[in-house]
Amino acid sequence: MVDLINAKGFDRFELFFRLLNLLGASQDFELLASKAYVPPLNLAAEERILKVCRFVHDHFTGPVVLVEVARLANMKPTSFCRFFKKSTGQSLSEYIKDLRIAKACHLLLAETSMSISQVAFESGFQSQTLFNRVFIQKKGITPSSFRKRLEHV
Repeated sequence: MVDLINAKGFDRFELFFRLLNLLGASQDFELLASKAYVPPLNLAAEERILKVCRFVHDHFTGPVVLVEVARLANMKPTSFCRFFKKSTGQSLSEYIKDLRIAKACHLLLAETSMSISQVAFESGFQSQTLFNRVFIQKKGITPSSFRKRLEHV
């Protein structure tokens, strides 16, 4: 690299390409970004995903239909699923589950008079059984344990 700085003309290009070749062949490296890193989207794709996310945030407590959301993005459902996962790092259903669980956590803490089943339905879950299963999957404890644990803090 020092030689590259001091070189002139074509010799500089030759040294630069040698350096690139050396770096490309090296097995001793450290990744600078995580595997989950997603490069920025182009402006049109960014606007499309923002439009979809706004819609989902406004409607996640009710039924969110994939075909409807894909239509909003002017895409077919299969293409939309790939686009959404590439843009957010998760599927649409996982994204909605995360929003619903966040809402449920808020309600469990803020609305202590609400029953667990009321919290489930207010958060967009169609059954308490599904709510409990997803809550345990995402938080590692039951909704009632979550509420009790944070009441004592």
